[in-house]
Amino acid sequence: MRTPFCAVDSRLVEPNGIFFALKGNQTDGHLFLEEVSHKGAKKAYVEKDYNGPCFGLELFFVPSPLEMLHSLAKNKLHELQPLTIGITGSFAKTTTKETLADTIQMFAPCYRSYKNANSQTGIPLGILNSYQNEPFAVIEMGIENFTDMDRLVKIVKPRIAIITRIAPAHLETLHTLENIAKEKGKIIDPVETKWVFLHHSVKPYLKFFSLEGKSVIYYGNTQDELFDDLKDLCNKVLDILNLGPIKKIQIPVVENRLEEFHYPKGIVVMDCYNSNPTSMIQFFSATRYQGLERRKIAIIGQMASLGALSNFYHKKIAHELENKMDIGFVVGKGAKILFDELKKAQKRVFYAENIEELKPLLSQHIIPQDLVMVKGSNLNRLWELKPWLQQTMS
Repeated sequence: MRTPFCAVDSRLVEPNGIFFALKGNQTDGHLFLEEVSHKGAKKAYVEKDYNGPCFGLELFFVPSPLEMLHSLAKNKLHELQPLTIGITGSFAKTTTKETLADTIQMFAPCYRSYKNANSQTGIPLGILNSYQNEPFAVIEMGIENFTDMDRLVKIVKPRIAIITRIAPAHLETLHTLENIAKEKGKIIDPVETKWVFLHHSVKPYLKFFSLEGKSVIYYGNTQDELFDDLKDLCNKVLDILNLGPIKKIQIPVVENRLEEFHYPKGIVVMDCYNSNPTSMIQFFSATRYQGLERRKIAIIGQMASLGALSNFYHKKIAHELENKMDIGFVVGKGAKILFDELKKAQKRVFYAENIEELKPLLSQHIIPQDLVMVKGSNLNRLWELKPWLQQTMS
């Protein structure tokens, strides 16, 4: 019998489904009980002090609908007992998750968390709606605030914990790299985690990880190009699982992450779901692109969530990238200082507050055979350039 579909978004409710009425900064799920009832939901978890109408729903009054969502997901995993693999880090989480899950899937059924649904709601909803008793579960675990990982680890209890990178991301809420390391390190469950896989670059942060009694395995090296380190990771995980090895591991194309498009008039590379100073430098420095005999057009979007250090890191990026482009286009108010620094360095660079301002500038300067590299945080919506660039370069 199919498990009722669980939702926290009234727009996604399905007939006979379960709705969790969450209170957030922007809205309150209790305001949508009538709507979800009309859509055919049968049950809803509401806060214990809710005193409004039920709209024909069977209501369950609980101290916290979010905690109940977490509890149900945790209980499902506990009951079915997959070997859980948790992945966190400042970037490369989704590509790591997809690559590792694809690799394990060659040998045994493997659940993976959906796309980048790595949050306090995304992870438990994925487990409740999509986990089908696979023996392995690869789950991406993202955080923005203190204590986020504490809650997620209680659900996932990863037997294998993977930390991909520690980099300046979510500084607006976590403030320092040390805090980022501490919070990411909480993915290592004191009891359940047996193996910890660490990217070689996180060695300076080992003092923030509780590694006593754990088998610690490093992966990757300083010569790795972008995601090449994942091939090393996958084979080392397969060895632990008594699977594999695989000689040729494919890195899957994940939407808005290092997507390459080859058109008659040039090449477009888009990596515009998320961005931080480390990933920005790696992207534009990749030898696979720097080595191409093409004019390099860099579209650089504002980096989000850097807090008080935003200007510092945007200026730093300008100096790192100034010799890696022929023409630069900087997008977003928060990146204006990056544009100013490139201008001081006498680089050929243009500024736009948004992509609508950007398009006419690009039209004037893109020529056949250009390599157009696009990188920035999701807030810039640079992925909306895809169809426009396709038309322009075809």
